Amino acid sequence: MKHIVKIILLYFLPVTFGTTGKVTTWAGDITGPTCPDHAKCDPGGGMLCSAPMMKCNCTERPGYLTSSSGLFKQICNWPNIDGKPITAADRDKCLNCEKLVCDSPDYPWCPTNCGNPICINGVQTFEMDACPSNHQKNVAKCCMWGGDYCSCIDGNWIDVNAAAMNALGCSGLCQNATWQSGQNCSQQSGCGTR
Repeated sequence: MKHIVKIILLYFLPVTFGTTGKVTTWAGDITGPTCPDHAKCDPGGGMLCSAPMMKCNCTERPGYLTSSSGLFKQICNWPNIDGKPITAADRDKCLNCEKLVCDSPDYPWCPTNCGNPICINGVQTFEMDACPSNHQKNVAKCCMWGGDYCSCIDGNWIDVNAAAMNALGCSGLCQNATWQSGQNCSQQSGCGTR
């Protein structure tokens, strides 16, 4: 009877194989200076680096409830973000956004686990940055323009540098990739185009 109970429990317990989501490359392929070896991730460095989606340490509020002196509302009122002009309609969407965002005068600090191994579809990467879901600039772009501008805001995402994306073979975006944090890959494989 004891063995039957164990088998039944094993059958009904959830099995976790990792996180499934989208993999994309970060803009400019330059990591933040949080991790000591961050330059090894940048062009010419050759290290396969990743930045998992996470919440940064801050006080969060829906965008429309953030303070008028906070960075989020300042960004909503900029003339452009990363060279893309902000229209009056974009600004209105941003200032009325319900997505959670850090409410502070500065960009938030994210608790990057520097050097943590992350296996993505059989390709070994190392955590060297963060893909912050509540970062003011990221949330502002998502509120204004949606779609691809919501990477790391909605759903499950992990950013990688160009060297890691080349190893994955996904041409800039892997759909339905699976990754395991804190785990070394047993072998290199890649995901191919999905």
